[in-house]
Amino acid sequence: MLLAMLTQLARKDFITMTVCSLGFLFLTYPENVRRSQFRMLVALIGLSIMQDVLWFILNRDVEEDDDDGGLERGVKLFSRKLSYVNFAWKVSSPTALT
Repeated sequence: MLLAMLTQLARKDFITMTVCSLGFLFLTYPENVRRSQFRMLVALIGLSIMQDVLWFILNRDVEEDDDDGGLERGVKLFSRKLSYVNFAWKVSSPTALT
């Protein structure tokens, strides 16, 4: 969740934040979670991965933008690198789509 919050500096990733929040809720109160709700959470994780892939494809040349400068450029580059780390973490996690 911390990685997802740090990537919010460059892009709005509401699906990942929703998945993290629901995951915490489901782990805190597992007795109130139905099987269908948990399956919807897994579907949201898949949707989040597809959104990440689409965002990376559509914004692959943003780093060469000359309009940004100074501190804003550094923050965007930092956030973009964290987006890659967050995506790698999400995809390589053994429980990501199980």
